[in-house]
Amino acid sequence: MTENEQRFLELQLKLSLGKLRRNMDQVPLEVLKTTYREPYKSLQRQIRELGFRYINSIIFEGTDGYILLEDKASMFSEIERAANCPEVQAGFRQALFEKADLEMVKLLSFQLNDTIQRIVRKYQSRAGREQKNGTEKQTGKRFADIVPAAENR
Repeated sequence: MTENEQRFLELQLKLSLGKLRRNMDQVPLEVLKTTYREPYKSLQRQIRELGFRYINSIIFEGTDGYILLEDKASMFSEIERAANCPEVQAGFRQALFEKADLEMVKLLSFQLNDTIQRIVRKYQSRAGREQKNGTEKQTGKRFADIVPAAENR
């Protein structure tokens, strides 16, 4: 995603969160959920989709590089565990739907990006060591391949 696309996405999310915040400030939540159910659900869907795209644009930023093919599944499993941690999900849910706070979304996204960067660097350093040493590790009948880390985003 280009920087301009990310800015545009951020603006869209900011507008949607502002609309949600105004609605929550002016109308009781119970009325939003009953009388204005359809527009409220539509706005929530829009925020969920924009939030997902915006958060992903931040959390996977800078994950380029190479990893060993044999490490690919375990690296993505570790990233998935970090991203789907209940505390992380609750934080994003609170930032998007309860507080409608873009700055909180950014902060949580950058914190998760740091975690993902540490995970990716760990696997990249392993690939770098094996490549630097000129060793090829045999796995079954195939030699371990080195693949781009960002290939599977």
